Amino acid sequence: RHVLPELNLENNTVVDVNVNVGDLAHLPCRFPQLSTLHQAFLLLQVSWIRRWDWHILTTGIYTYTSDMRFSVLHTEGSDDWTLQIKYAQIRDNGTYECQMYTGTGVLSQFVNLLVNTPRAAILG
Repeated sequence: RHVLPELNLENNTVVDVNVNVGDLAHLPCRFPQLSTLHQAFLLLQVSWIRRWDWHILTTGIYTYTSDMRFSVLHTEGSDDWTLQIKYAQIRDNGTYECQMYTGTGVLSQFVNLLVNTPRAAILG
């Protein structure tokens, strides 16, 4: 039901994701050279951070929040690190940062999540 947008391959890209309250939200993060860099034996780590409170939600495949709605979707060898939020709520609105730590610095991608309240209209 949700289509993941294509990400620009540059650092500091921004993507907007819109979902309705209660939906499954997928926040995309893709570092295309990650598997190649990893094969070069560089120390790499991908983390998702909630920007408004600087909470580290995930690092690698591990989740660091007691909110069980949050998880990271990643297949070994893949360049994709998608943050999944189950049953999205208005309080989830905001900017999330996906960071890749390399041996020489940090690359970041940002996702703005907007959770909408569906409105019903009676026509007649």
